[in-house]
Amino acid sequence: MKDIENLTEKLITIRDKTHFHIDKIGVFDPSAIWQEADIKGTFFNSVMEGLWEVLKELHISAFRKPFIQSIYDGHDVKEIIEVVKKTGITV
Repeated sequence: MKDIENLTEKLITIRDKTHFHIDKIGVFDPSAIWQEADIKGTFFNSVMEGLWEVLKELHISAFRKPFIQSIYDGHDVKEIIEVVKKTGITV
């Protein structure tokens, strides 16, 4: 639970300073906000993996069977890119 709370605080910092309550200084350097939050990939992944395990157990508890997770294979990526190009969105 402590890791979840820690990650939550870090993500709130990013959300508040770059997306919703934009920080006066951070708006010009959002990467500095991400650096301030200091979210490491291994930490993020371990929290997400732990949450996934909890969700799987909750699913078993609620439905009396394991959750079957399909693996995304990226088959629709070309189609998505074409739709984005047609709309004129640039990234």
